[in-house]
Amino acid sequence: MIKTIIQLGVNTLKGTVSLEINYVVLASVGLLFAGIILVFFLWRRRRFRIVEFNIELSSGLPKLQFRVKRDDSSLYLANRIYIELVTRKVILPFEEGRDVLVELYNSYYKLFELIRSELKSIPGADIRSSPSSRELMTLSIEILNQGLRPHLTTYQAAFRKWYSNALEEKAMQGLSPQKIQEQYPEYDMLIANLRQSQQVLQQYIKGLEQLIRDRKTIL
Repeated sequence: MIKTIIQLGVNTLKGTVSLEINYVVLASVGLLFAGIILVFFLWRRRRFRIVEFNIELSSGLPKLQFRVKRDDSSLYLANRIYIELVTRKVILPFEEGRDVLVELYNSYYKLFELIRSELKSIPGADIRSSPSSRELMTLSIEILNQGLRPHLTTYQAAFRKWYSNALEEKAMQGLSPQKIQEQYPEYDMLIANLRQSQQVLQQYIKGLEQLIRDRKTIL
């Protein structure tokens, strides 16, 4: 049974107008609308909250500082890049005696290609209309160019060349790939720098998780 909130009556014979208000029903409807507005406000605040990325590339370099708004466009891009990152071996801490550097560098190469592909596939409309997408694009490019590329530029080509030649040496015959790579003259410096690059990726992943899942912790 639907109760009337406001009832207006007109007595034409007496020339009077009566107004009856059901305050209980009116108050209930008011509370309902207030609840709906509150839920919408909280949802909108959560959905469009600003997420701060503070990522340290390496000692001696300033942190990357970005503020990305959590909207549909930035969520879409962040989720796609996040999936590519967390499903690749390159983000796992390097384990000496188990991991093979050549395989790791192959994973780095594929990761670069996939992230670049994701960035290039962003619709022009999103780039124009979403400052958050542009911020996330800039951050991703900085991660590639300043966080990861320096290690690859310094060590990858030189190590690959050395490793290819080492496989042909008689002294290396019968040794596992892990043992062979340990003979690289700059092995210790390479591994230290590699781990630093992986830490950059881990910070990036945590920032993406914060954006996607709306975590409250700021990096």
